[in-house]
Amino acid sequence: MKGSLIGSSPWYKLFIVFVLVIVSTFVSLLVGTLSIPLFFDISFSGLMDYVQSPDLYERVDIVLYLQGLTTIGTFVLPALLAVYLISPFSSDYLGLSSFPKKAGIIVGLLVVLTLSGTVISDSLYRLSLAIPFPESMLGLKEYLDSAQVAMEEQMGRFLDMNGPFDFITVLIIMAVLPAVCEETLFRGVIQPLFIRAFKSSWAGIVVSSIIFGILHQQFYSFLSIFALSVVLGYLKYWTKSLWVSMIMHFFNNASIVVAIYFFDVSMEDINGSTDAFSLNYFLVGSLLFGLSLYAMNRLSKEKRRDLV
Repeated sequence: MKGSLIGSSPWYKLFIVFVLVIVSTFVSLLVGTLSIPLFFDISFSGLMDYVQSPDLYERVDIVLYLQGLTTIGTFVLPALLAVYLISPFSSDYLGLSSFPKKAGIIVGLLVVLTLSGTVISDSLYRLSLAIPFPESMLGLKEYLDSAQVAMEEQMGRFLDMNGPFDFITVLIIMAVLPAVCEETLFRGVIQPLFIRAFKSSWAGIVVSSIIFGILHQQFYSFLSIFALSVVLGYLKYWTKSLWVSMIMHFFNNASIVVAIYFFDVSMEDINGSTDAFSLNYFLVGSLLFGLSLYAMNRLSKEKRRDLV
C-alpha cells in the first residue's frame, strides 16, 4: 500500500485526496457527534434535541469539541493517508524533515509578515464590502450580509474567554489545529500535486489557494484568506519546509485570540469596521510586508544554493 500511487498522474492523486477528505470528514463528524454524551453532561436523546435546535452555539463547549475533531478529520487524517499512498518518504514529501537556516531571523520575519499583513487583509476585506451589487442581485447581497453577521456572532461566542483554561482551549482549536491540519493538507499535499499537474508553481499555488478560500465559506473574507494562502504557499515553495507556513498560519490565527483575550479587542476592531481607512497605515504596513517577504525569499535562495 505504501507508495502505491507513485506512478499515478497528479490529477488522479488529487481525486484520491478529494475522496479521502469527503470520507474522513463524514466519519469524524459521525464519531464526534456520537461521542459527545461520553464527554459532556448531555444524554443521547438530549443530543438529538440539541442538534435540531435553532441555536447550536448555545453549547460552545460542544461546538468547539466538534470543531477540533472535524478539523483533524477533514485535513490532517486524509493528508497523512494520501501521502502514505503517494510517497515512501512522507516527512520529506510534506516538508517536515527540515527547517531553514537562521531560524531566529526566519521566525522574526514571520512575526513581521503576520502583523503587517493585517493591513493588507483589512484593505481586502474593505474592498470586498465595497463590491457593488446590481439590483437584480440585492437578494444575494442581503443573504451574504446576514451570513457575515451570523458568522461574526458565532466567532464572538467562540472567542468569549473567561479565564486561562478558555484561552488555551480556544488557542488550540482556533490556532494550533488549523495551522497544523490545514497546512498539512493544502501546502503539504494539495499544492505540490497542483504544481505538478499544471507544471507551474504559481498556477499550483493560486489554484490551491482559491480552493482554500472557498472552503472557508466567507464571501467578504475570501480575498483576505486567498491572499494569506498565496503567501503561505510561496513560503512553503521557497523554503521547502512546511514548518514555516505552519508557524505563520499559527501566528495569524493566534494574534486574533491573543488580541481579544489580553487586549480586549472586539471582532468589529479586527474586521476593521470601526475605524476609517488610513492610507499612511496601509503604505507603511505594505512596505514592511513587502520587505519581509523579499527577505524570506532571499534567505530561501541561500538555502536552495546550499542544497545544490
